[in-house]
Amino acid sequence: MIIVQAQEESIKIDAEKSIIMNILSDKYSRLILAATSKLPRSASELSSECRIPMSTTYRKVQKLYNCKLLMMIGRISDDGKKIMLYKNRKGF
Repeated sequence: MIIVQAQEESIKIDAEKSIIMNILSDKYSRLILAATSKLPRSASELSSECRIPMSTTYRKVQKLYNCKLLMMIGRISDDGKKIMLYKNRKGF
């Protein structure tokens, strides 16, 4: 039983590593991680700074967040709108 659990955990870790490696091999994901390494950025800021279409920016940000490479920070703008900012969690 212990061997089976260890093998299952090993498979899970290998799958997670594979997912992260695929994300890090993507040019846009690397640009987003670099842009958020020092200061949190909104999706629109990331889109314009990295020259990535908005839809792609949201998709890449969501993948990076799901893999715990980005964290989200909520903020209220001056006009009362809720804005999500994204910050590199790992220092990549």
